[in-house]
Amino acid sequence: MQRLLTTLRRMVSCRRGASAIDFAFSASILVAAMAGALEFSGAVFVNSAVEGALREAARFGTTGFAFPGETRADAIRRIVGERTFGMVTVLPESLTTKVYTSFALVGKGEPFTETAPANGRYDLGELFDDVNGNGQYDADLGVAGAAGEIVLYRIDYEVPVLIGLMSNILGKSAHSMTASIVVRNEPFASAGGG
Repeated sequence: MQRLLTTLRRMVSCRRGASAIDFAFSASILVAAMAGALEFSGAVFVNSAVEGALREAARFGTTGFAFPGETRADAIRRIVGERTFGMVTVLPESLTTKVYTSFALVGKGEPFTETAPANGRYDLGELFDDVNGNGQYDADLGVAGAAGEIVLYRIDYEVPVLIGLMSNILGKSAHSMTASIVVRNEPFASAGGG
């Protein structure tokens, strides 16, 4: 028994290998922090590329021009896809355009009279001004448009998680992101959609 106690005291007082254990703890934190920084910077890079691509696509869209055999919407999706270096897949449903008669109306819904309890949003049964005459409340007055109108281009996309470790930490395999831009169409001759 005495021999066992002596061996235990010697093991407890021994400091050999303590640096390795300290390094193992601190290295895991450092690796996780570096992975998080790389993941964040990758998502910011993709977001910046998408915003630049959407700006270029919107500039094209304001002209009203369409290439033969390709709609303006297809051309806009193609431009975004080319300018994002293949990092973002632009599906038809992920790119939306809404048209407004003035910049002040962008993202605004039809005016309504709120009833108690007030919650700041339209609830079924509340009175509203049917601005566009379609017989239903519209939370966003954007419609299909033409020359000279204001157009909101919006793309909803996902950026895949780059580092597997971060996928486990975040509990998801992709970041959902959105980019948008508002422009005024040029006075083009065709009556194509915004």
